[in-house]
Amino acid sequence: MSLTGEATQALDDAITNLINSGVTTVVAAGNLNVDAINTSPARVGAAITVGASTIADTKAPFSNYGSVVDVWAPGTQRRLSVLKAISPRAIGTDIISTWIDSGKNTFSGTSAAAPHVAGFAAYLLGMDSSLTPSSVASTIKSKALSGVLTGIRKYCVLRAGITPMTILSSPRHCQPPPQQPPLNIEA
Repeated sequence: MSLTGEATQALDDAITNLINSGVTTVVAAGNLNVDAINTSPARVGAAITVGASTIADTKAPFSNYGSVVDVWAPGTQRRLSVLKAISPRAIGTDIISTWIDSGKNTFSGTSAAAPHVAGFAAYLLGMDSSLTPSSVASTIKSKALSGVLTGIRKYCVLRAGITPMTILSSPRHCQPPPQQPPLNIEA
């Protein structure tokens, strides 16, 4: 789901009800470089929340972060140094996707990252349609590579329980990054 915004109980309840009815739900963490715990629906514990990484396996500078981010997926193909050279707040537009009426388009962000994980969730459900949202989430987390991304440690990526980010620092050692609003840059 590519929908993020201020924390809203009504949206959180809708997502929770969807998951409780048996629908696996993958959500984008958001692109404001803030703690996703303060955004909806990213903060819904049963949802699979996805942050964005760069081609160089770093946290994308625009990606929301925090204890509610379950996994990270490609959200831009540009290297962090290129993004910073364009603008400290830049979002590169370079993940190729299908698009309305035109066949394909390129874009970036956690809305580009979440479909990678949603596709894996769909694959898992295609292999075993009896999987629950919880078991799909657990499988995705268990298959995620640990210790691959850099630039995340200070962003508190641990969620209570088992996560693919187990080697990173614990939340009590977290330091939030400086907040910068994103700036869309056309490729």
